[in-house]
Amino acid sequence: KNLIVPSEYEGLPVVKISNVNSDNLISVEIPSTVKTLENVFNNCPKLEEITISEGVEVIRSSSFSNCPKLENITLPSTIKEISKESFENNYLCWFSNGNTCDIHTFCRKCGL
Repeated sequence: KNLIVPSEYEGLPVVKISNVNSDNLISVEIPSTVKTLENVFNNCPKLEEITISEGVEVIRSSSFSNCPKLENITLPSTIKEISKESFENNYLCWFSNGNTCDIHTFCRKCGL
C-alpha cells in the first residue's frame, strides 16, 4: 500500500505524525505541513520508499528503524534534527537532500 499523508484532517493542519506501523505499507509521502516525525514508521517490513516534503524539521525516536526493505528516502533541506536511532536496522542505500549524496555522508554532516 502507498500512503499519502494529507496536509489537513477535519479542517486542521497535520503537523506531527507518530506511531504508524503497518505490515503492508510500501511507500509514504509526507506533506510540508508536518514539522515533526516521531517514532512513526518503525517496524514496517515492506516499506521501501519515503518522500518527505520541504517544511519537515525533526525526525526522532526510531522513526524509520527496523524497515529492512527501506532503500530510498528523500529528505528536505529544512531538516534540523535527526535522532541517531531514526534509521537503525535498515538497508538504506539512496538518500537525496536537494543535492544527491549517500545517507552515510549526510549522517556524518549531522554528527550521527
